[in-house]
This record gives sequence, structure tokens and C-alpha cells, in this order.
Amino acid sequence: MYQFTSAGDTNDGSYFAYVSFWFFDDGPIVYIYKKGSTKIYSAQDLRLTSKGLRETASHKLWLKDGGDFWPTSGVPSKFIINTEQGERSIEL
Repeated sequence: MYQFTSAGDTNDGSYFAYVSFWFFDDGPIVYIYKKGSTKIYSAQDLRLTSKGLRETASHKLWLKDGGDFWPTSGVPSKFIINTEQGERSIEL
């Protein structure tokens, strides 16, 4: 299965994020890489469900407006994802 994805990093380069454009009920949709570790997040981890998501011929769309996500500054740093079901944040 091919999936479209997007990637980005924090301003200081200490984290790298891989975000799937495709929604998976039971599989990983976000990966956060840091030197020496990887954290993987599912829809359940981000309190997301497939209910009400727009469907294409091959998948469901969970990212709002094509997939905005960004790191925040400050302590603790957070990674914000703009989803169809509201903003979700992941503490880095």
C-alpha cells in the first residue's frame, strides 16, 4: 500500500516528524524521531476516530487543509497537528 506523507523538523533540528496523510484506524499515523529513539502514535493515541472523515477512492483524510503541523517553542516543546477533529499536540 502506498501512502502520501509529509515530514518536518523542529527549529533546532533535534526532532524529525513523519506524518501520514492517510488515516489508519489501527496503524501508526505519526512518527517522532529523536537521536536514539522513535515515538510512534496511532489515531487512538491522538484521540481520533474515522467518524466523519472525508473519504477518497483509496483512503480517509484526517489532516485539515492538506496537513498543517508545526513545532512550538518553549519548555516542554510540543508538536501541533491540525486535524479535521481539532488540533492535537504531542509533547516532545
